Amino acid sequence: MASGKRQRRIFATTEPVLICLWWLASRCGRARVILVFLGLMFWGSFLPAQNLRDGILAVEAGRLDDAERILSTVVRQRPDSADANFYLGLVHLRAGRADAALPLLKRAVSLSPASARVWKTLGLVTTSRGDLDGAAPALGKACELAPNDDEACYYFARNLHALGRYESAREQFEKALRAAPKQMLPRVHRATALNFSALGLPAEAERHFREGGTTERTRGARG
Repeated sequence: MASGKRQRRIFATTEPVLICLWWLASRCGRARVILVFLGLMFWGSFLPAQNLRDGILAVEAGRLDDAERILSTVVRQRPDSADANFYLGLVHLRAGRADAALPLLKRAVSLSPASARVWKTLGLVTTSRGDLDGAAPALGKACELAPNDDEACYYFARNLHALGRYESAREQFEKALRAAPKQMLPRVHRATALNFSALGLPAEAERHFREGGTTERTRGARG
């Protein structure tokens, strides 16, 4: 059924073009028609790619309304574009529309399963909807794919801590501490300290509280 509908949509879209090409062939010769047809094919493949770039630039500039309008068109034209689905999902997430973002990010993950950023964003969207159990696999996959990402393992560790899986979170916090840039270290140390406190290890908790404070003061003095 779905295949039949798709074929009808394709025919409805291409029928005017085919009629136009037939008319040109009857008056201009086949060679010119072939050139026109090739030009149409090139333009048809170029335009969505250009629109995708424009949409990404709009996201990066914070122009969410423009980004949503452009990327929605690209997703309709190229539903199998992982980047289009990802960036449109990101737009909805930043606009506070987690329910709209979720299916787009699930689609992006299915199209690009090796992308850590897509898994991470899917995990964050799922977390924002209050589904911590559902977020854990996505955040875990992001950490697995990109253990040196400055946020992936941190978000996974926070998720495990919130679920009460403190021992599992301990390992992920260690990864996060290794990957975190200096400006992020204070909050990672504080979160790690809270996890050690929950594990009943006050000495380790105190050490991380202290290291987090030292890192923050050092960064402030240099600033």
